Amino acid sequence: MLRSCGDKNMNWDLIRVFLAVVRNGSATGAAKTLDVNHATVIRRIKQLELNLSVRLFDHLQSGYRVTEAAQMLVPEAEAMEAAALSFSRVAQSRVDVAAGVLKVSMPESAFIDMSLALKGFRETYPQVLLQLLSTPRITNMARLEADVVMRLTNEPPELLVGKCVRDVGFGAYAHVDYKRHWLASKGEGAASCEWVLWSGSDASPKPEVNQPVNLLRRVVPDLKVTLSSNSMAEVLAMLRTGAGVGLLSHQTAREYEELVLMPFDSLVAEARLERAGLWLLTHRDLRHSERVNAFMRYMAEALGDTV
Repeated sequence: MLRSCGDKNMNWDLIRVFLAVVRNGSATGAAKTLDVNHATVIRRIKQLELNLSVRLFDHLQSGYRVTEAAQMLVPEAEAMEAAALSFSRVAQSRVDVAAGVLKVSMPESAFIDMSLALKGFRETYPQVLLQLLSTPRITNMARLEADVVMRLTNEPPELLVGKCVRDVGFGAYAHVDYKRHWLASKGEGAASCEWVLWSGSDASPKPEVNQPVNLLRRVVPDLKVTLSSNSMAEVLAMLRTGAGVGLLSHQTAREYEELVLMPFDSLVAEARLERAGLWLLTHRDLRHSERVNAFMRYMAEALGDTV
């Protein structure tokens, strides 16, 4: 039986480590998630087990297995986590100065280059330290992984608040030599090309359906994809070598004179890939934070046009 919990048993640091081990299945994974060393994780788990007088994990060669007692505690621990994170978000939202660390999750620059706008923000708000997270996946804002999310999507997450600040156009591009060779060989349609595509991410609803390759194959079932990557930078690099045809924003393609538009506008439009909104989003608890508002106002003005 669990003994009555005193204050020491409810130490949030211990509960936080407990949840990290549950979610990662190992002390090593938990240490990486929490950015602490392996020994710290083991020490805190032992302390929590001592405080509660219960074994929380079976130590196996393959990792940590959650005991039945620990499984019963997970919902309570997650409730504590939600309360602690809500406390932090509300506290941050009451900061009425544009200063401190601001974590921004954003698309790769190969999708859309926002470096000039970011530079302008830093010059306007020198007291704000930007931490940029370039990732296509959904950032868990409830756990404060980011303060602001910038996403290219037509279906923004429902739980976040914000606005669409820009309409970004996309097209099918290839190296000029690839297009010249394709025309000389009298290629017919998209199925006669080699395609190099971004493989998508979990940043949109039903990612297995909304990946570019799947959307294109709804229109051209025999589309030949010779390379796919979850890195848009890799896709761009391969297109610049003449590896095939791929989808790029018009803004990105204009930066490289060797890339030219292929005659597949109708295909891209029918696959619903010709445009995406650039959304600026934040958690509803952070919408009153001055540094969040300052960033969203500045970037909305700096990026507020159509490309």
